[in-house]
Amino acid sequence: MPATAQDWATRDLCTVMRPAIDKQVLPPDLLAVLEQDAASRFINGTGRYWRIESPGGAVSHLWGTFHSTDPLILDLPQAVEDDIETARIVALEMDPIQPDRKSITQSFEYEGWMREGGNAAWRFETENTGVPARIINRIRDRTEGIGWGRGAPDYLTLGGLANLLMTDPCDDFSAGTLPIQDSRIQMLGMIAGADILGLEPEAAFLDYLNAPQNRRTALSLITVYGSSLFPQPGSRQTYFALYLEGRLGLMMMLEAEWIRDELGPEGAAHLARTDAYLLDARNADFITRVIPELEKGGVFVAVGAFHLPGKNGMVARLRTAGFTVTRTPLPGEAQTP
Repeated sequence: MPATAQDWATRDLCTVMRPAIDKQVLPPDLLAVLEQDAASRFINGTGRYWRIESPGGAVSHLWGTFHSTDPLILDLPQAVEDDIETARIVALEMDPIQPDRKSITQSFEYEGWMREGGNAAWRFETENTGVPARIINRIRDRTEGIGWGRGAPDYLTLGGLANLLMTDPCDDFSAGTLPIQDSRIQMLGMIAGADILGLEPEAAFLDYLNAPQNRRTALSLITVYGSSLFPQPGSRQTYFALYLEGRLGLMMMLEAEWIRDELGPEGAAHLARTDAYLLDARNADFITRVIPELEKGGVFVAVGAFHLPGKNGMVARLRTAGFTVTRTPLPGEAQTP
C-alpha cells in the first residue's frame, strides 16, 4: 500500500540531525544548473540579513525567516538576536495577538475558514476545482492526519484550506510547545519591550483568497502547497542547509523544479499565480506599511525568506524607495555570487 501524505511525517523522519544537501534531491549537475538560473533570475538571492539605512541616516534591519519550529531554525545568529533586543519596533507579516475579546471569540470560531451553510452538495474534487486527483488525496490525508477528517476540504473555504496547507506537517509534533521562527522573533521583541507591527491584518490572507475574483489564485496556491505534502526523502535537510547558507534564490529554484516535476507543464503557471499574490503583491503592501517607521529607524523587519530576493523582493523595493540596503553576512552563509 503506498504511503499517504501524512505517513512520511513521522517524528524520526522530521528530525534533521545535520543540515546537508542530499545528492538524491539535488545532484551536482542539477545543482549547477539551478545555481546558474538562480543567479540570473533572482537579484539579491544570497543572504538572510540586511541592513537598511533611510535617506536621513536612520538604521533598521531586514531578516528572512523560515516558518518552522525546528530547533535548528529557531537558533538565531547572535547578531540577529542582538538587533531584536535593541529594536524599537519588530515588524512581522502579521501580529497574531488578538486586540480585544471580540477578536478572540472570532478566532475560536475560525471565522472565514468554513463555507457558509456547510458544504451543501459541493465537493472538493477535480471536476469542481481543477486540482489533480492525487493532490486532492494528499490534502484529504492531511486533514485526516490532524483529526479534521477526510471530508474537511468539502467544508473549508478556499482561504481556510490554503491557510492549513501552508503549515508544515513536521510542526505537528511541537504544536503548542515550540513557536515557528517568526513567533519566536515576536516573543523576543516583546520581552525586550519593542512594539509589534503587523505588516498586514491577520485576516488579509483569508479575505483575499476567499474573494470570488481570486478563486483561480486560491486554487493555484492550494495545488502548489498540496503537491508538497509528500516530499522527496532528503528534501527537508536539503532545504535547511540551503536556508542556513543563505542561498534563498537557489531554494526558490529548487521549489520551482519540484513543482515542475509534480505538476508538469501547468506547474509553472500555478507557481507564478501563487507567487504573484503571496510574494509580489504582499511585498508591495508590506513596503507601504513599514516605510514610515523605517524613516525613523530602529525597526527589525522579519518576513519569510522568499520575500527578500528578486526584482519585486523586499530588498529591491526598499532600494527603489530610496533606502540603502546592504547585506550583513552571517557565519556559515555562502558568499554573494
